[in-house]
Amino acid sequence: MSIRADRGFTLVEVLVVLAFTSMIAVLLLQMMTILLRGYDQAGRIQGQLAMDTMRFNWFRETIGVMAASLDEEFAFHGSRYEITGFTMAPLLAEQGTLTRVSWTLRDNRDGKALWYQEWQHEPLLIGQWPDSEVRFAYRGQRSDWLDSWPTGNLPAGVLPYRIKMSLQGADSHKEIFAAVNVRRTGRYDFRDLVQ
Repeated sequence: MSIRADRGFTLVEVLVVLAFTSMIAVLLLQMMTILLRGYDQAGRIQGQLAMDTMRFNWFRETIGVMAASLDEEFAFHGSRYEITGFTMAPLLAEQGTLTRVSWTLRDNRDGKALWYQEWQHEPLLIGQWPDSEVRFAYRGQRSDWLDSWPTGNLPAGVLPYRIKMSLQGADSHKEIFAAVNVRRTGRYDFRDLVQ
């Protein structure tokens, strides 16, 4: 009869099992860390995409229902770095309220920043693009992209058909288009008959 059969595992056998178990645990923890980092990075990218989508949808919605006006003080004006006019889809005021708004591109320490402002409200920082050149462009029914609107041959208050915001970065290029979905020329009213 053997003494070894009655006593159980030897110290060497237990140490070998513990070494294998600890190596498997370390590998599992490393895999878990890699998975959690990937999950965190995917969440950040998804959050950034959601923010970009929201910003660009705000831009499209306010531009899409801009109001055309024959009055110079209420007319739409656009340059490479600013859009001003009246919209029926403001971000802060009640939807459907005719509100004076401006979208402005300003330089900051890293690149360009997009600001939105409604009449009698503080400007809101909508987005920042470091190391990027950002600008607006305008397109008429039969024209190429222009740096300002209205052009010399159009009366004040006529709206462009499309507005483009171009984002040119060191390694990427993105263009956001907004279509004006309402009447593009102002309506005559009683004041035009009196003159």
